[in-house]
Amino acid sequence: MTTPLDIFLSYNREDQARAKLFAEAFEAQGFKVWWDVGLRTGEAYDEVTETALRTAKAVVVLWSKKSVQSRWVRAEATLADRNKTLAPCMIEPCERPIMFELTQTAELSHWRGANDDASWLAFLADVRVKLGEGPGSAEAPRANAPRPAPRSNLAAGRAELFGRATDIDALCSAITTHRLVTLAGPGGVGKSRLAHVVALARQKDFPDGVWWVELAPVSDGGLIDDAIARTMGITLGAGAPNLIEQIGDRRVLLVLDNCEHLIAAAATTADALMLGCAQAHVLATSQERLR
Repeated sequence: MTTPLDIFLSYNREDQARAKLFAEAFEAQGFKVWWDVGLRTGEAYDEVTETALRTAKAVVVLWSKKSVQSRWVRAEATLADRNKTLAPCMIEPCERPIMFELTQTAELSHWRGANDDASWLAFLADVRVKLGEGPGSAEAPRANAPRPAPRSNLAAGRAELFGRATDIDALCSAITTHRLVTLAGPGGVGKSRLAHVVALARQKDFPDGVWWVELAPVSDGGLIDDAIARTMGITLGAGAPNLIEQIGDRRVLLVLDNCEHLIAAAATTADALMLGCAQAHVLATSQERLR
């Protein structure tokens, strides 16, 4: 290998058609991808594979009914886990090896190469973090890479939502076409996780940032603006413009998580953002709709 390797693709030979989709999608993003169809005549399989595996910044493991039974794939996943380069995903429903059951794993059983698929975009964001190109990374993106993800305080690595592809796609569409969306439902049904995956997937739509504002610890509705300001790094008070004025025409997505105990105040804040910030979008999670 003459150029640095970004991604090692681990899969079972019977899943080669699916692996090809991943390889081509990653290469389209400007990444250097290794998968064993690239072996040259005369190269030793074991030696070349091990070198690629140990030098890759991210090891994408495609779990399937066949790959979970493969000693090669399991060994590659084990080494990647040890080196903290593992980025696993499911390409069909299966029982993962028990040591990986607690590892966050993207659900991509439905994915067939669509570049705008929400689950794929969330997984791609997680892989970028492994490559040193995601939020919080210390490394600068390469010149030939796509535009980096916008500023954000979103934590990566929460892309596993089995059976929620329809919900993810619907919510992605909603926050793109509507400026205020409430994700409502009883406690414990996964509203926050769904909102996180969707926000992560749609970062590219908000060049001025996607900001996760945790309202659970906020006990006074009058402090919601302060919570948003702290999250965005905005200074309020002491003669400074108010929150609405400072956000201005920025194209941002604010995720207001756990609004139910501050429902009226959260609704007032959302209304103010809608009126005063023409490009701001708000996604709220709550046990009841904002009113």
